[in-house]
Amino acid sequence: MGSAAGGRLGARLRARVGEQAVRDRALKTLSAGTDVLLKARDEADLIATMCATVVDTGGYRFAWYGRAGNDEEGTVSPVAAAGGAKAYLDGIRITVAEGPYGNGPTGVCLRTGAVHVQPDLQGASAMAPWHSRALASDMISAISLPIYCEGQLDGALTVYGRTRDEFDASAQSLLGRLAEQFGYGLGRLRDQARFRMLAENATDVIYQSDHDGRITWVSPSVTAVLGYEPAALLGTACHLLVHPDDQPTLGAALRGASSAGEMPPVRYLHADGAYRWMDPRVTVTPALGPGGGGAIVGLRDITAEHEAREELAYRAFHDQLTGLRNRASIVAILERAVERIRDDARTVAVLFIDLDNFKVVNDSLGHGAGDVVLARVAERLAAALGPTEHVGRFGGDEFVVVMPAVRDHLEVERTAEWIQAALAPDLTLGEQSIHSSVSIGIALAGPEATAQSLLRDADAALFEAKAGGRDRWHFFDDELRARALERMTLEAEIRDGVRRGEFVAYYQPIVDLRDARVIGHEALVRWHHPVRGVVMPGDFIGVAEASGLISEIGRQVQDQVLAMLAETPLPGYVSVNVSPVQLRQSGWAAALMDAIEAFGVDPRRIAIEVTETAVLDVAVEVVEDLHRLRADGISILLDDFGTGFSSISVLRDLPVSGLKLDRSFVSEVRGVRDTSTVLVQAIGSLATSLELSSVAEGVETEAQREVLLEHGWLVGQGYLFGRPAPEPRLGQVVGV
Repeated sequence: MGSAAGGRLGARLRARVGEQAVRDRALKTLSAGTDVLLKARDEADLIATMCATVVDTGGYRFAWYGRAGNDEEGTVSPVAAAGGAKAYLDGIRITVAEGPYGNGPTGVCLRTGAVHVQPDLQGASAMAPWHSRALASDMISAISLPIYCEGQLDGALTVYGRTRDEFDASAQSLLGRLAEQFGYGLGRLRDQARFRMLAENATDVIYQSDHDGRITWVSPSVTAVLGYEPAALLGTACHLLVHPDDQPTLGAALRGASSAGEMPPVRYLHADGAYRWMDPRVTVTPALGPGGGGAIVGLRDITAEHEAREELAYRAFHDQLTGLRNRASIVAILERAVERIRDDARTVAVLFIDLDNFKVVNDSLGHGAGDVVLARVAERLAAALGPTEHVGRFGGDEFVVVMPAVRDHLEVERTAEWIQAALAPDLTLGEQSIHSSVSIGIALAGPEATAQSLLRDADAALFEAKAGGRDRWHFFDDELRARALERMTLEAEIRDGVRRGEFVAYYQPIVDLRDARVIGHEALVRWHHPVRGVVMPGDFIGVAEASGLISEIGRQVQDQVLAMLAETPLPGYVSVNVSPVQLRQSGWAAALMDAIEAFGVDPRRIAIEVTETAVLDVAVEVVEDLHRLRADGISILLDDFGTGFSSISVLRDLPVSGLKLDRSFVSEVRGVRDTSTVLVQAIGSLATSLELSSVAEGVETEAQREVLLEHGWLVGQGYLFGRPAPEPRLGQVVGV
């Protein structure tokens, strides 16, 4: 593997490690939240405890639950809150209706019924009414989650973080699942409350037994509850109506209680042959007749409540699509397994499994077909494993197998072989045959292993298996561990560099190829590292994007460019690169326009550059943002044109005002009818026909300039005209 490929693999590996920390916090919150759902006594207890759990377990700064009122503006009122920033809500005004007080995360969430993330509470214009509150409360970012109960929007759970990157895509997904379970639990508690009200106002079953345990009297309500006529039960041994597994419980109560007392639920046989869960109350009496003592038993039917709790418990720990254990359940199993091996000669193995090319199934046959494939793969996985091994679905097409007690590598390899063999036969969907193969990453627990470190290591090994050609497995080893450590170290240095303002804009001139006259600049980021000196983007951009730090780096560079334009009579425009992470970030376009207005810069002096891959399959909201920027006078340039997968459709579907020819084409032009020269001419003609501006990148020789001019290219940039520098060229004509 070449150094460039290795670098890319390292960057992608480091990206996964960085995402894990944010994902782990959200996962812990989800796991703790499901426990809250199981233990909540009533609706108020659930809401208050959920807010406290989000803060205490998730480590977030503050959380509160709010509901909209019935007034004209839909004023939002707090129901419960937890965390060290409760003063934030004192006298606060938030509305659902659009307006100055309706554009915060909670208002937007309740208005749209969708998750809303605000990464900058202290700087975004939408947060203007609450800037000082956020600053005083040490809150930087927020996510507001809609809570649906029984099909209706009940309220919003809003969580606040101390940094900009606490609510990335993985955190949003996990917290979104918590919101779904929160709403489900809320509905179940309301069901239970309604059930309790009905039960308390209905007639429970009451029966009397003698010292031999035979029924001597039973209330008429037994017909409605258990389907028997009272007379038919007289003389019946009461234990015959009780499930065999519960008979010892009831027998102990009848023998040992001397006054009314509580018991665990007991199953009683209904006349239809099924069992009903009952909440029994037993009172033993010393003398109920000539035969001696007996008992009075009251029964309340709690079948619906019990089944609701069972269903909730199942949903909390099982994947609804496949029936396998879910992420929270597998993590809990893994944590217990790791604890047990502290005093055991065996170890724990984790196999991280990913379906190869699963996206093709979804894209070609639809997500319904994809769900069928996932369900069948889950069946095969479960059938391939032994009774001591645990398999769960982590989400998407990712599965995890935990082997809690393995002797050596060979045992794990055999399991990996069984899994691959079980999934090798093609799947049939109607007339469509689908080849299924998997890549597997394997990690074995060492002395200091934790559940999260094992999952992280197995995920890193999975990435290596896929990079090696798919349909194979790979063990996590010392080399991968070193890469992960390198990535974590680099991310920490980038974070410190962002905080210290070490990322600066360099300017490369864009010129008229005919006379080398400067007509604009491209702003390129450089890292002024205190030890390594000037660091090029290729050495840090991948990690910055994966960790979410690229957004803050981009904002700092953007502000430097705007400050320079506000003070300098620079000829032409300056183009600023926007990463895919920024592009998909909610509110990025509005924040850019706010900054341009704040610095007093003419929007026509700014262009943004996006790559083809960054705008493939973008959301409708991103396209709308680009249209708004274009309407405000900002140019949209398609960077690295010709290297993506959908160039022509991008030009058709997006408000592109210009394109930049990738340097790989320029470097290959020879001035003859070679392929690169023909493509350069064709792309130039395409741009002219569509009335798009065009810039040739990477012009390094006079010969390249002449060929480009010959084939209609009038604007270019490259080392022939000037390298990126800390200061722009102020009207200077660059020599060639």
